[in-house]
Amino acid sequence: MSHVRSAEFVRLFVYEGWANREAAAATEKLSPPPAAAVRWLAHLAGAGAEWRARLTGSKSRLTVWPELTLAECAMELKREAAEWGPFLDGLWDEDLQRPVLYRNSKGEEYRNSVSDILTHVLLHASYHRGQVASAIREAGGTPAYVDFIHAARQGKLEP
Repeated sequence: MSHVRSAEFVRLFVYEGWANREAAAATEKLSPPPAAAVRWLAHLAGAGAEWRARLTGSKSRLTVWPELTLAECAMELKREAAEWGPFLDGLWDEDLQRPVLYRNSKGEEYRNSVSDILTHVLLHASYHRGQVASAIREAGGTPAYVDFIHAARQGKLEP
């Protein structure tokens, strides 16, 4: 048994937390912050909490589309980043293929592997951070530079 692949997920979720914090910080620089950016940030927090709840068989503390202030978004995104660590640290490579049965927000039942769900969380967040960046740019601001390679160059990927 090994932690090789799960260790890579740890690194990617460290990036995820950093990128979400950077996106929230860029949003905070605008007054007022773009409502669309705040909505996407809230969704990032809510979706992350929902997916982790599905993985652990628990109930999410947030809805998938919570109504949060920008300050609440920043707090929830920080909390999300902290809560992924212990979950990921407990995974073995063999756990990544374990099927997870869950219901989506429409009540439809699905089954996906832990690995597929973790990959979805990461890619889903990246997509929505792009929407945050677009909303910031449309409001005349400068989006955060959250490319993965930038995080790697800056040493932001260590847990």
